[in-house]
Amino acid sequence: MRNKWHNANPHENVENRRVYKITQGIGTQYDRDMELENSNHPATDIETIEGEEETLHPFQAYTDGSESYLGVGAGGIIFLDNHNIKTMQYRLKEQCTNNQAEQMAFLKALECIQNMESDEKILLVHTGSKITLQLLQNKKKHTNFIEQIRSEVQEMEQREWRVKFI
Repeated sequence: MRNKWHNANPHENVENRRVYKITQGIGTQYDRDMELENSNHPATDIETIEGEEETLHPFQAYTDGSESYLGVGAGGIIFLDNHNIKTMQYRLKEQCTNNQAEQMAFLKALECIQNMESDEKILLVHTGSKITLQLLQNKKKHTNFIEQIRSEVQEMEQREWRVKFI
């Protein structure tokens, strides 16, 4: 009889893994969220919107992460006034989960955009990761990447950026 954690595909059952090195310099990520009861987290609220408001946002980032038998990757495309100004691709270690890849894509897009000069500092980040959006809005969730994303958004807002997620 097979052990219930054994699979032919090493990328299955990722929900049961706990700690991974993401990439050199990033640190560790806890796959299972740490819940801190009665936490007064200092991060500002993360704004999400429903539907498309593309004409109101000069900067737009489309992010995605994926995990398959071929590996784990993250990427994104950044547009300014509907012109592609940056394309990003990252190969992550095979132990990373799809959620970690999605969050890495978010983070890298924010890091890329935050120092760009523009008269209109309005950014809309498009993602298919509802889990990441839910984690960003839940102040009781404190994973490594979620905290880094919150911190990045907070820094951008201090530089007069307005950041929204969809």
